[in-house]
Amino acid sequence: MKRLLLAPLLLAISGCSNITIRTDYGEKYIVQNSTIEVERLTIKDIKYKLSGKPDLSFAKRCLENREKIVCRVFSIKDLEEYRNKGLRLQSEYQKYKPLLEKYSDNKYVLNRVTFKTIFQDINNRKRIDGERIVYCRSKNQELDEIAKIYLIKTKTYGEMDIRGNQYSKKICKRYYVF
Repeated sequence: MKRLLLAPLLLAISGCSNITIRTDYGEKYIVQNSTIEVERLTIKDIKYKLSGKPDLSFAKRCLENREKIVCRVFSIKDLEEYRNKGLRLQSEYQKYKPLLEKYSDNKYVLNRVTFKTIFQDINNRKRIDGERIVYCRSKNQELDEIAKIYLIKTKTYGEMDIRGNQYSKKICKRYYVF
């Protein structure tokens, strides 16, 4: 009886541990579970972003009312770039619409995982690194294609972690829930 209770307990404990990534030089990157946030993106979210509506509405609001605190930090040129990006996405949306319409709006496509790391050097000194983002894509080929289109067209790949390969493998292995 005790053995039967021990297995689930070990499984529960092992799933709650921090993620540690070791480099060839003996340094460590530690990702604490408390810093990890997972946002699950659905077909509906991707349709909205690829339609260009968020960029167009933001640019319109700020161009009409420059006094808003949020809008003051953007130049007119920046706002025009937002508007142009929204118009470009809007015109290209028709290309991807048939692929997106194959799935229900609540179908999950990818996970956006945000986290902070602690860097520990070979002298055991620790420092907190900035926030990193990793996208965990679906293993379904068509859903993965939708995810790639989303990441490229919205230029979201620019916010991903540059050293993401090590993080991506370990984090997506744990937070890949589809």
